[in-house]
Amino acid sequence: MKMMILCEKDTAKQNFKLALGGNSGVRRLITDSDTYILESANGHLLSLVSPDMQVSEYKKEYYRKWDIKNLPWNKEDFNWSKEPIRATDFEDLERIKKISKEVDAIIVATDNDPSGEGDVIGAEILSYIGWKKKTYRMLFEDETRKSINKALDNLVDITDSVTGKYLKGVARQRFDYLTMQYTRLATLLSLKKGYSYGVVRAGRLKSLLVDIVYQQELAIKNYKRVPYYEARYSDDNGHMFSRFFKAGMDFRTPFSAEAVKEKNTLNEDTPVTVEVVTLEKEPPDLPDLATLNAVLTKKGFKDILKVYQKMYHQNYVSYPRTEDTVITQEQYSELRVLADRIAEVVNIDKNLLTKTEIREKHLGKSCAHGANRPGTRVPKDLKEIKNKFGSVGVAIYTYLATTFLAICAENYVYEKHMAVLDNHPDYRSKYDKPIKQGFQEILGPKGIPKGFGKKATSFVYEGSNVKPNAPTQSFIFRYLKIKGVGTGATRVATLEELVAETDKLKPLLYQKADGSYGVTELGKLSAVLMQGSNIANADVTKMLQDLQNKVEHESDEEGLDRIYEFFDMMFGVDLEIIQENAEMLFDKIGSPKKEAIQMSNKKYNAPDKHYVKVNGVLESYKPSYGGHTFTEKELEMLDRGKSIEYYQRMNVGGKNYKKLIKGRLAYQEYKGHRYLGFKPENLGKQ
Repeated sequence: MKMMILCEKDTAKQNFKLALGGNSGVRRLITDSDTYILESANGHLLSLVSPDMQVSEYKKEYYRKWDIKNLPWNKEDFNWSKEPIRATDFEDLERIKKISKEVDAIIVATDNDPSGEGDVIGAEILSYIGWKKKTYRMLFEDETRKSINKALDNLVDITDSVTGKYLKGVARQRFDYLTMQYTRLATLLSLKKGYSYGVVRAGRLKSLLVDIVYQQELAIKNYKRVPYYEARYSDDNGHMFSRFFKAGMDFRTPFSAEAVKEKNTLNEDTPVTVEVVTLEKEPPDLPDLATLNAVLTKKGFKDILKVYQKMYHQNYVSYPRTEDTVITQEQYSELRVLADRIAEVVNIDKNLLTKTEIREKHLGKSCAHGANRPGTRVPKDLKEIKNKFGSVGVAIYTYLATTFLAICAENYVYEKHMAVLDNHPDYRSKYDKPIKQGFQEILGPKGIPKGFGKKATSFVYEGSNVKPNAPTQSFIFRYLKIKGVGTGATRVATLEELVAETDKLKPLLYQKADGSYGVTELGKLSAVLMQGSNIANADVTKMLQDLQNKVEHESDEEGLDRIYEFFDMMFGVDLEIIQENAEMLFDKIGSPKKEAIQMSNKKYNAPDKHYVKVNGVLESYKPSYGGHTFTEKELEMLDRGKSIEYYQRMNVGGKNYKKLIKGRLAYQEYKGHRYLGFKPENLGKQ
């Protein structure tokens, strides 16, 4: 049997080539005499067409026109048709279609990601090329030789069925498509009230992120420091002794004079140790991509997700878009034998790696990919990583290496010392004293504090109500994690998208000098309009995720109907809420700001960078070439992978003439640096 193994991207195809020993060959897949040929897509080659192209001819104008009267949409009108995203995607599809005529079966070898995106990519390609023969799905943890061969030995026949992951991916894709109604509604209401700031983007997770930042900024703005005073003790080694406080107790006072009065009645006292308890602490959980991103962003690194993806394709790190926070015994054992080599790379003492068995808290019985960790390809040193991926790559590898190595070290053992004052036993203090650093030697050893002193003296302590936290990446991702909303990679990608600016879409968020986030004028507009709505509610977003998971596990297309019903219910309620919120725009954010209004006759000024999503990854390119600044229309065509042409004035030998420049976007290389940019295909004639 001749079979095509269809990879998601060319980088994956190259790893399959290494694992199988060539782009084609003989291998037992279903029978002993099977032959294979490797082919690849380029991520998503197809996307849902615009609403007016989803419906019958006589309804096209209804769905094309942005009008509140045309909301909500009727999903029964949609045929959910797709088209190639870019001209290059059309070419890829035609190539795959041509080769498919020569094979007996296709093995879908797209990513096995938790969202079901890989299954959707494979299925939509097969649908487009009209594939009717045998189809198999292979499910691999990563693109290492071992994982690829293991997956090929355990193919799943999906010829007459669809996978649960595919249905989950379709549910997410179609739900997100329907949320375009929120964007139309919010933008139209804004314009009606005079806030012509641009397109007010809304959607699953987007609106929630904007709301989190807005509410936190509002809380900080409205915060008023309310001081309180109380009498406390401090011993001669700096340990503070205080009383347990709960609401209603009167020793904490808003008046400093009362605290001074009490303090003056308190004589010098002696600390008395009342308890010493020995405790142990296990290493922290392995990180997800959001945790890693938050830690490294705080240190000033950027493009973390993009660099991580490149490192994964070369097997230096594990699969990025995992939902797992644990690893299997097999995954641990595979990496544990490499621990000494990894330790040498990141300059960790391998004598600390004495724990051979994985702890229960880090062990998963069944994981699709396992938590984020180093890959099975160990670099010679960090210089190898830096040469390939820059300082960001070094930071990523070092962080993943140390968090993994920590689970190979012993527990942190410490004593908790507790003391009271001899004559005032309601005043208490405590501290932790390290006994064995264990994994803390890897993550950062704990300091050893002084013991309790010999005497304690009273003083007046001034405290206050707690100021709200700034909406940093760590704060935002911690909130989403507690609520169980989104995967680590999804949180990172969505936040990046909200900060990025294109010629058509203005950012809803911006990053401040201190690393925290703020809402732009457009973001503020979005937050106020969506306030109290279901689309901006973390609990509702979690309900949607749970519903998508049910669709996956039921593997029943009827599950999609429950997604549609959920959206109809949600949007029906939100339609009224958002319209009511629009009436309060002036009271909430004041009159329209002139500097934020987009003038229709404003001259287009290209920014230094133009952003576009390529296979789900946010990329940027220079919006000009050879002195020519691309128009909005040209940028739109380039974003879609189409070829553009224009005339450019040239001067050679004192003579002026025009040359036809024709080209499209392409990945190129300059002095070893790979970048996305305009590439001329044909310089044409004079």
